Amino acid sequence: MARDRLAGVNRTYGDQSAPQPTYPPPSNGVAAAAHAPNPYAQQNVGGGQQGGNYGGAGGYGAPQAYGQNAGNPYAQQQYGQQEQYAMGGGGGAPQGEDFWSELSSTNALLSQLQEQIQAVRSAHQQSLSSTDPQAAAYVDQLNDQARTLREQCKNNIKKLFKLAKGDRAMKTQVEAVKTRFTSLLNEHQVIEKEFRKKVRDRAERQYRIVKPEASEEEVKAVVESDNPQVFSQALLNTNRYGAARGAFREIQDRHVEIQKIEKTITELAQMFQEMAMLVEQQDETIVNVETQAQGVDTDVKEGLRQTQKAVDSARAARRKKWICFWICVIIIAILALVLGLYFGLKNKP
Repeated sequence: MARDRLAGVNRTYGDQSAPQPTYPPPSNGVAAAAHAPNPYAQQNVGGGQQGGNYGGAGGYGAPQAYGQNAGNPYAQQQYGQQEQYAMGGGGGAPQGEDFWSELSSTNALLSQLQEQIQAVRSAHQQSLSSTDPQAAAYVDQLNDQARTLREQCKNNIKKLFKLAKGDRAMKTQVEAVKTRFTSLLNEHQVIEKEFRKKVRDRAERQYRIVKPEASEEEVKAVVESDNPQVFSQALLNTNRYGAARGAFREIQDRHVEIQKIEKTITELAQMFQEMAMLVEQQDETIVNVETQAQGVDTDVKEGLRQTQKAVDSARAARRKKWICFWICVIIIAILALVLGLYFGLKNKP
């Protein structure tokens, strides 16, 4: 009977003396071996299994991925709170309100813009010697990124002017940033103008290859015209039709590049004007503030002068009152003395 009872216990809890099988580590979050279902292990599935071979109240559970809480709302809430604390809880100062941090951010953007302009220069050189459409697309991508950086720099400089609030030291820093920005705009404009000239010269050479007898006016009309019929007409007028098709296709592509360059140059010129107007507006604002400050200072000085005058007048009036009071006292005393002597002598026998 004892042997039967021992066999029943082993069937219920498993033979602890028998060697336990070893399992290879799970792959992709899935257990490597399957086990008999354990009713006690299933009670804690909703609470999340923390990994290991003995997770889930004695059952073999698949290890959880790092940071995964298996749907535990409390764990997710705690993680959210920790993230909020790490981010400062949103209780810090608003971004960009500090002048010096905004100045540092603007200088970093200007450095990025400078690198971007140099990248545009290199891409222009590569596209000039290549007819691959990807080269032109890469130039467009770089110009779009440079345009975004220019807008960010302009907005930051406007914000810096507002944060300076007439402070001369801060205004000096903003002027230095503005000068650097306008210098980069000028550099980019020079690059675009040089590239426009090179593209136009290359297009003219291509046209003269297929039509050497073309005049200056004809070459200029073909290179600068927006009308596709001009290209078609020039193509029909040449005897080298086969070689001319590739040349005119390249001329058309170069013409599109010239139009894009003209657009970029126009945007840079508009940016120059906006910065000039911004400086003028800020100068007018500063002049108005200084004028108002001078007016307030003058009013304060005048008010102090009037106050001192009123104090002096009050003191003089008070002094006169005391003088009049003592004069009246003396007069009354004299009258009393005279009347006393008069009536005293009169009543004397």
